[in-house]
Amino acid sequence: MSLKRIIPGAVGIILGIVVVVLLAIPLLFVAGCGEKTDSRVESLIQDMGSEDVTPRSRSEAASALVEIGEPAVEPLIQALNDPNAKDWVRMSMADTLGKIGDPRAVEPLISALGDEAVVRSAATSALGKIGDPRAVEPLISALGDEDEGFRCEAAAALGEIGDPRAVEPLTRALEDESEWVRETAAEALEKIRSK
Repeated sequence: MSLKRIIPGAVGIILGIVVVVLLAIPLLFVAGCGEKTDSRVESLIQDMGSEDVTPRSRSEAASALVEIGEPAVEPLIQALNDPNAKDWVRMSMADTLGKIGDPRAVEPLISALGDEAVVRSAATSALGKIGDPRAVEPLISALGDEDEGFRCEAAAALGEIGDPRAVEPLTRALEDESEWVRETAAEALEKIRSK
């Protein structure tokens, strides 16, 4: 056998092995970091809910959770659903879920629409950011709420989602007693029409 035939075949095999090793290294790293990510997420969520932490540190913890993304979603949902957590903590969880934008958060955020004012406000905004059509009907219902601020936030979120099902209810909201709601409904309709 000639050396000219052996060398190209050997080079191909060696290159194949190198490619496999290079592709496997990141997978091994990610698999080994799962536990570290979980404990980091838990620590950051604790920081967000701690009264002993400065507002700046809470904000930095929220930003870090947004950067972590998908692995932070389930723990954030658990914290959002914690009935023993303070409203401002659950508000922060809803806001962070909206910034991450994972659709798994939609149903828990819809449930939070029936919560205390600060929590439902953050949940409404988060649903608008995520843009999932499952939120349209609950947000349409919110247009009839007695709280002017909540009606306004619901109109804004519907505009962000851009679903045509919201056109008729938003058109009715143009007759709302609140100027703020009327203006927000008009802006939401403009956004939907421009999509």
